[in-house]
Amino acid sequence: MKMRRLITILLCGVMLVTGCGNSHTEDIPELLNPVGKSISETGISRKDLYGTKVYNGEVLADITEYSFGITGQISGLYKKTGDKVYAGDLLADIDSSSAQAAVSNITDQINEITVSCNYEIEKLQKANSDPGISWQDREMNDLKIRQQKEILDNTLNKLNVSLNEAKERLLSTSIYATAEGDVIAVASSSGRWVAANTNIIAVANNDRKFIVCDFIKDEELEKANEVYTLIGGKKVKLNKVNSFPEEEPVYTKFSVENDDEIYVGDYAPVIVISDYTENALTVPKDAVYSDNGGNYVYATTDGNRTKVYVTLGFEGINDFEVLDGLKDGDKVYLKDDTTASARSSFTKRGDFVLTTRAKASSNYSTQTNLTAERTYGTLVFKGFNFQTYTEIKKGEIIASYYEEVDEDYVAETRFSLELALRLHEFEKIAELENTLEDLQEAMTSRDIVAPYDGMLISTERIYKGSGIPNGRIGTFASTEKLLLTVDNSSNAFRYGQTVTVEAIINGQNTFGTGRVISASKTGLLGNYNTSTAYIKVDEEWEYLCFGASRFVSTDNIVVEDVVLVPVDGVTTYNGNLTVLSEEEGKLKRVRFVNGRKGSDYYWAADGIDEDVNIYYE
Repeated sequence: MKMRRLITILLCGVMLVTGCGNSHTEDIPELLNPVGKSISETGISRKDLYGTKVYNGEVLADITEYSFGITGQISGLYKKTGDKVYAGDLLADIDSSSAQAAVSNITDQINEITVSCNYEIEKLQKANSDPGISWQDREMNDLKIRQQKEILDNTLNKLNVSLNEAKERLLSTSIYATAEGDVIAVASSSGRWVAANTNIIAVANNDRKFIVCDFIKDEELEKANEVYTLIGGKKVKLNKVNSFPEEEPVYTKFSVENDDEIYVGDYAPVIVISDYTENALTVPKDAVYSDNGGNYVYATTDGNRTKVYVTLGFEGINDFEVLDGLKDGDKVYLKDDTTASARSSFTKRGDFVLTTRAKASSNYSTQTNLTAERTYGTLVFKGFNFQTYTEIKKGEIIASYYEEVDEDYVAETRFSLELALRLHEFEKIAELENTLEDLQEAMTSRDIVAPYDGMLISTERIYKGSGIPNGRIGTFASTEKLLLTVDNSSNAFRYGQTVTVEAIINGQNTFGTGRVISASKTGLLGNYNTSTAYIKVDEEWEYLCFGASRFVSTDNIVVEDVVLVPVDGVTTYNGNLTVLSEEEGKLKRVRFVNGRKGSDYYWAADGIDEDVNIYYE
């Protein structure tokens, strides 16, 4: 009897130590035993369950991409990135000589066949008007007239088809804007060859706006209960737009009922709610365990707990749907979580903002290498008249130089002139006089003038009185359409955004504003897909682009009036973001859906409310 009791005790000890072979079951005996006051329990409840997914989206203008209908060499590309265009504006031309030749050739054929057939018809008709013609000859002539008319009609029909096609090709040698907008990308230049139907210029129409996000499968959208974005903290319904016909779409495009509520360049999260189940019987995730037999809970009754296997349905953020094994009013064991520290804080409602700051570089529409021309001797620099990044008008003298010429060469040239004068060699006299004039000018001073309005953006290491070894003195750039560029690999900068431009000038920080005029791979397909953002600085702040160290910053993520969760209070648990909150004197692990993570806060898209006291682990 004693031996049997000992074996039973040992077996109980083994069961207590090993549990059920699952990490969730540690410290939880499978035997019935009284439930103490320190054990948490919760009631089975009914609630609505659903799944929440958040996709990063942005507000994008309606983009039209233009191409030529034929292959050829671009003869003119008249717009640059950042230009404003209007419907009917000429954007580009392609060499039309072959298309014009085709139209001319077919037109000549039409004229020739028309003249030839009409001549034959008129000749036959004239013969038929002769009173002495036999009836047999008249019938033969009538047959020939009908044949000539058939030949003319058939030939003209074929030639007119060819002529219309040739005229269409001729029309396709010019590209005209179909609507007002901003040029946001140019993928070629004058003089380059381009294949037919290759997009070379993109124009954004800001009057039509869409929300674009990473690709969402049609099946997911079809079964979704709700698809919306957040504007000013309010839900705004989204409608899918079928606009990306490529075989493997990269993006999904949505419209809103009132696009006056959205602004090009804004961050616009796309939130998809699916698998919505109303009034489902639910059990908290932290009450559910599993072993080889399946999922189970510990039901509590009259101070005891009993292992009960359950059939689970849909998985919500913090709860499972219960299909079988439990009923309304049941209570289950909810394991205490005692890993919190004394530190705690509250979730709150507010605006979630992420700011991006990047170093900027200048992008000039035109650049010219300034060089001194060597003719007779050694180049000697006289000096600059302007400092770098100083505005210079077209025709103003940027710098001067002269040439040191061998004295023997000058003397020989003068002697040759005197000899030519004596011999009356008039052509040689004129040539030698011009040479001496050029020598005098070269030895005195030569000027390098500004080819257009602009500024010196770099200079060689040359000084007054020093030589100019390779003839190059610096680089001159146009101030027209001057842009700033930043690396945009992270897609933080989006077309249409207003940005802050910061320049450090003489140790002082000066701030201005600008606008992103081309950025983001979203909506820019093929050749337009770039990791560079182009920024047009507002006119009164353009001087910030000249020299100095420049930075550009923008609030690239802004979501208003959402629940914010302190980063320090969040722990990843079983692959989910969770916090510990207090409920009825006990700590409870709460999961939430992450919208985005910032340096201080998460934006919780779902799963947790504001004013929840959370404890740090």
